[in-house]
Amino acid sequence: MKRRVTVAAAIIENERGEIFCALRSPAMSRPNLWEFPGGKLEEGESPAQAARREIAEEFGCQITCSGPEYCRVVHEYDDLIVELVCLPCRLTDAQPRAREHGASLWLPRASLPSLRWAPADRPVVQRLLKEAGLPAD
Repeated sequence: MKRRVTVAAAIIENERGEIFCALRSPAMSRPNLWEFPGGKLEEGESPAQAARREIAEEFGCQITCSGPEYCRVVHEYDDLIVELVCLPCRLTDAQPRAREHGASLWLPRASLPSLRWAPADRPVVQRLLKEAGLPAD
């Protein structure tokens, strides 16, 4: 039976309506794919707590989760099943700087399809596009 992990993903949007995207480094599992940053929930931790902790550790900045859960995606990889809990977030201090990821950037929604996304994150990209009235293919 495959291991199942729950991962908090921060959908961080800035005042210009751009979304924060992070490139998984070559040293990470599923390397060189883009994702909404976050990480695994630790025991007893809520998705919002996990998102805040992971963003602080991986990008050296603070966020606040600015509303109810955005969506959940369950994706089965070859080696595990990931439940991605996506949360709408905003920065509360410094700009993020990639510490573990290969790169990071801010993109308008219309440009999200230009990146090669991790499979679990693709449905989230599609939803963000549809909500903005943009083509989701």
